[in-house]
Amino acid sequence: CRAPFEECRRLAAAFSAFWVSHAVLRALLLLRPDPYGAPFINRPVRSFFYAAGVDFSWIFLAAVPFFVLAWLFSRHFKIRGWISSFYFAVQGLLLLVTFFDQETLRFLGCHLSFLLLDSYGEMFSFVKILTSAELDGSVPYLQLFAAPLLIPVTYGVYRLLLQLLSRLTLPRFRAAAVCCAIC
Repeated sequence: CRAPFEECRRLAAAFSAFWVSHAVLRALLLLRPDPYGAPFINRPVRSFFYAAGVDFSWIFLAAVPFFVLAWLFSRHFKIRGWISSFYFAVQGLLLLVTFFDQETLRFLGCHLSFLLLDSYGEMFSFVKILTSAELDGSVPYLQLFAAPLLIPVTYGVYRLLLQLLSRLTLPRFRAAAVCCAIC
């Protein structure tokens, strides 16, 4: 049956696209200086590879239930069509939250949380965010340009990877999936 294969191909392309986007976000976090011009961490290159590996692990583990659902609902055409779309929506939301969390970590030195939003969530604080983005020691206003481009760029990478994966035959796709699961 080729039905779950097509859905799994879409999920694999989405998984890879989101991992690439998270790796770019990690690079933006670790390789740029903090807002005041000082290095964010001491060894950014080594830390980047560790962080990219951790991102790969949790994004892959989050994709496993969707792969299982694609296989289980391979005969239900209405449900099967929604699996990769739902995965893309969930990962897109997580990508945006990760972006804002990393920028909060760069500027304030703490992760984005409900307590932080409760303390600094007034309208005056949002005006201060814009002035902080202007005075950023790395690239001023980068946050205002990067946030709206995250999902469209990730979707472009997804479409490119989907074209590349469409050239794989079913046995090669299964071998690549097994190698990915083992690593």
